[in-house]
Amino acid sequence: MIRVAAASALALLFAPAGASRSAVSEAIKVDQVGYLPTRPKLAMVTDARATGAFRVRRVRDGAEVAGGALGPAQSDPDTGDTVRVADFSTLTETGAFYLDVPGVGTSDEFDVAPDVYARAFREQISIGPLALERSQPR
Repeated sequence: MIRVAAASALALLFAPAGASRSAVSEAIKVDQVGYLPTRPKLAMVTDARATGAFRVRRVRDGAEVAGGALGPAQSDPDTGDTVRVADFSTLTETGAFYLDVPGVGTSDEFDVAPDVYARAFREQISIGPLALERSQPR
């Protein structure tokens, strides 16, 4: 999480003049653990203003690297949300990215890398014994 925050700060510092990133919206849900380069990549958008296209942008420079049309609106019976799917499986470039949905905002940042799950596993293992100890009844 600290690495992503640091990348965000650097991206803002070195963004091209005039470039601005929309505010992060909780209505754009991405896998914050990340995605594997050659596997499906889906995000969910739960804002009624999301009706058209979406873009995937590189954190480093804000460049558009992929995009597409949001899927049709579907009702989620568990949450009552209207959900549209953003499928950006064509993205195979590795790095840090975010989704940009016009009229809604941007997503949290996510990584595309061959080791995204290994990183999450290592992080969990590094805190695992402490977390397990705290969860045991005394």
